[in-house]
Amino acid sequence: MTWFDAPLPAVLATFDADGSVRMTPVWYRPNDGAFELVIAEGDPKLRNLRRDPRCTLQVFEVVPPFRGLEARGEAELVEGDVTDVRTDIAGRFLGA
Repeated sequence: MTWFDAPLPAVLATFDADGSVRMTPVWYRPNDGAFELVIAEGDPKLRNLRRDPRCTLQVFEVVPPFRGLEARGEAELVEGDVTDVRTDIAGRFLGA
């Protein structure tokens, strides 16, 4: 288990059509070397990632030792029933 397995705040950066950066708070879960997020249809983040999959996720602590992690790459968009993933991610942040 790593420190970022805890339900820490995170921000996802994507690119708007005009090239500006859109930064949005997100919930996530680490999974096998990747970070999984659920993004609703119609969300500007999803529109951005469909057009340009480049993104950056920053995860950070708000208490000492104030560690942070930045993951840059290209999003892999997977469509389908996300009910279980959404429930699991929400449970990380809200409890059972």
